[in-house]
Amino acid sequence: MIDSNFNHSPLKINFYLSSKGSINNPERQIFCYIRGLGKKQVIINTYEKINPDFWDSDNKKAKTRGKNKFAQADLLNNYLHELEKKIRKFYTIFITENGNATSEEIRSAIKEKFTRKESEFDLNSLSFFDALDFFILLKKDVNAAKFKQLRSNLNEFEKSRKIKIKFSSFDKMFYDIFIKWMHDEKNILIQL
Repeated sequence: MIDSNFNHSPLKINFYLSSKGSINNPERQIFCYIRGLGKKQVIINTYEKINPDFWDSDNKKAKTRGKNKFAQADLLNNYLHELEKKIRKFYTIFITENGNATSEEIRSAIKEKFTRKESEFDLNSLSFFDALDFFILLKKDVNAAKFKQLRSNLNEFEKSRKIKIKFSSFDKMFYDIFIKWMHDEKNILIQL
């Protein structure tokens, strides 16, 4: 069936939090909503979670400033941005190769491509340092050297303090202790 009302218009891609949370764990799943594919939208689970206090609902990303800044905002926002770019690239290639595709065929292809199978890569299963390495690979610019140095310093800090750094380690107290260690042990003064 030809979808006569469908034209290959630009996609509108946004990220929203699920409405489900619990008292014990306020984190909510982040979903990717893809519009511009006819009358129906495609919803893809990103498999990432965040506490709503750290989510900027106006800009549809993790907060990067202010009192409720999310410690891993850059990593999460970069992941969401890369996912959006991959969806847009896939869409462009798909409509180029399948010019007469209906909106339903495009929705199905996007769902099939971006719905994760159980055996696929899981960012949540990575250790902090593996995730940081993944982030450094994505950066590919001058900032990559800064992140490599940060990784080295965090690795050394972890060994000297005999602790295991995890994503949940990052809070204001950890930051203050790390900054003091950088000053005392590495003789590096970090100014904000």
